[in-house]
Amino acid sequence: MIISKKMNEIVVSLVTYYPKESIRRNLAIKSIKELTKHYEVIVVDGGSDSEFLDEIKTLGAKVYPQETKGLREAKRQSYRKAYETEKAIIICMEPEKFDFIKSIPDLVSELKTKNLDIIYPGRKAFQKCPTFQTYTEQAGNLFFGDYLNLYWDYFFGPIIWKRDCSNYFLDFKEKVPEASWDIHIIGPIIAKKDGKKVEQLKIDFTYEKEMMQEEEKSIIFNQKRINQLNSLTQTIQLYPELKFN
Repeated sequence: MIISKKMNEIVVSLVTYYPKESIRRNLAIKSIKELTKHYEVIVVDGGSDSEFLDEIKTLGAKVYPQETKGLREAKRQSYRKAYETEKAIIICMEPEKFDFIKSIPDLVSELKTKNLDIIYPGRKAFQKCPTFQTYTEQAGNLFFGDYLNLYWDYFFGPIIWKRDCSNYFLDFKEKVPEASWDIHIIGPIIAKKDGKKVEQLKIDFTYEKEMMQEEEKSIIFNQKRINQLNSLTQTIQLYPELKFN
């Protein structure tokens, strides 16, 4: 992987929870090792073991223990810590999505060139992720698209924004207590409705082979996908004011 220069204006926000050895944990270490070569990295951790935490600290990540229960609040805390660095551009991503890192320089370049406020990255192809995930996330994207009249890839995950748009994440007022993913999915849509320059840019992205193999026939991960689909499709219906004509 080649990134031309260290981009000192960028901070990457991550949330981790790896209490034991796993494929996802190893991918997170791989991602953090690469990210810290080029960017400041903020990690809010919800209870990983000391071996994992010591390793990512050694790699250069700034690690903070999670202060408030719940995935949404862990994300909000990580966004706040990223905001406090005063870096001009904030990126949130899942630490297991190693292949996303290669797209960061081009996405940041597009943010600047087009003078965008927020970029909502999407995938060019779904064939490169686990089959069950493909079905549930395509269904979710279609539901969101039909409801909002805005057809994007809402279920990918990473978001990039300029620091002065951080209020859409830090001050996000949830309508469903346990909808953990709403803060980074709905926040940018609210910003777009407010007239901010928010665009989706599609990228090439492939899930790591070992993670795909683990999840391909996993009942646990498939149930997680169903829960996410149910939660988000119910949540977005509480925001009729976000529909685009």
